[in-house]
Amino acid sequence: PVPALTPLTAADPLCVQLQGVTVDVELTLAVGGKRAETAHGSFLFAHFGYSGPAALDLSRSWLRAEGRDARAVNANFLPGETRESLLGAWQRETAPEPRLQVRHWLGRRLPDRLVLVLCAEAGVDAGAYASQTSRAHRAALVERVCARALPVNGTLGYEKAEVTAGGVALDEVDASTLESRKAEGLYLCG
Repeated sequence: PVPALTPLTAADPLCVQLQGVTVDVELTLAVGGKRAETAHGSFLFAHFGYSGPAALDLSRSWLRAEGRDARAVNANFLPGETRESLLGAWQRETAPEPRLQVRHWLGRRLPDRLVLVLCAEAGVDAGAYASQTSRAHRAALVERVCARALPVNGTLGYEKAEVTAGGVALDEVDASTLESRKAEGLYLCG
C-alpha cells in the first residue's frame, strides 16, 4: 500500500510567489521519459508545494514510480491548449488589437499573479504589446504556459493522505457479498 490523494511537496519558487492561487491544469507525470499518468482539474499552489484535486490524483502514481526511473511532472495551465494552438491564438487575437499588452491577453485565460510570474520566468515584459513581442519570447512564454516543469520532491505521505492505494486485489473479493475468495468467512470493505 502507498498513500494516495496526498499533496505533492516542492521547493519551487512558484509556490512562494503564488501561494493560495488556484487554477485548472493538466498535469503529466513522466517516468523514465515516458508519459505514465495525466491528471486534470483544480490545482492549488501551497507553501509546501502543490495541492488540489489534480495534484492529489497524481500523487499515487508519483509514489508508485519511486525508485524505478527518473520522474518528472509538467503542468499545462491551459488544459486542452497546445503550444501550436496558443501561438496561433496569440497571432489571431492580437492582430486586431495592436496595443493589447501581453499581461492582458494572457490574463483573459489565467490569473494575473500567475501571468506575471510566467512572464518573468520567460523573460517577457508583461507590459509590452503582445503584437510586438518577438517570436522567441512568445515561444518561451507559451512553453511555460503549456509545459512548465514542476519540481516535485515528494509527498506529504500518510499523514495527509485521504486514502491509501493497494492492498487486496479486487478480483480476490466477491463483489456482491464482499467476502474474500481466498479466506472463507472474511469480509472486506473500504
